[in-house]
Amino acid sequence: MPDAENRTFKTRVRVAAAVSGIGALAFSVWVLVEGALRPGYHPLRHPVSLMSLGPHGWMNVAAIALMALTLLCAAVLLRRGLPAQGPGRTAWVWMVVAADAFGLLAIFPIDPGLDYPPDVAPRRTIPGLIHGLAGTIAFIALAVSAFASARRFAADSYGGWARIGRWLGAVILLGYLAAGTLTGLDQAGVVTSAPGGLAQRIALAAAVRGSFW
Repeated sequence: MPDAENRTFKTRVRVAAAVSGIGALAFSVWVLVEGALRPGYHPLRHPVSLMSLGPHGWMNVAAIALMALTLLCAAVLLRRGLPAQGPGRTAWVWMVVAADAFGLLAIFPIDPGLDYPPDVAPRRTIPGLIHGLAGTIAFIALAVSAFASARRFAADSYGGWARIGRWLGAVILLGYLAAGTLTGLDQAGVVTSAPGGLAQRIALAAAVRGSFW
């Protein structure tokens, strides 16, 4: 990549980082604070989306929607900075996929379960199924976006950024897989109060970081 294009690419990546960073920071703060204060909610056990249920659930829905919007804004800026050809050119596409998936997470609520909300029986619904599929798509898309961006940085001799991208992509995938496994074991009664929420938060932290590093 010529020096002028290289500088433009890095500048727009940083602008994208600033744009998505605002929403990501707001979302992260909300997850931490509300998870700690919500009665009957246990952050180490419960997934983030369960906070969309019960009192003040609309605030968590709004936070998820904000994350979708900032991911979309970052994808547009990244698209303008990436060349049409070469490694990593699809990074912005996967970020758009992740943004759309977060939008679906906000629209379709998760099913109650794992004793939350309190005194509400678990159930399985079509909206809950869509929510689960959207969550899987969101995490996979953000991981692939991180890997694609890493290829771009490696091709442009930004080895440090490339390594960060690869590590973030791996943490997103492994963390989400661990979260799904632990939550499934908890729901089946095999491992009571399994730390599925903790695993999901690790994956989510990497996903949020990977969207604007």
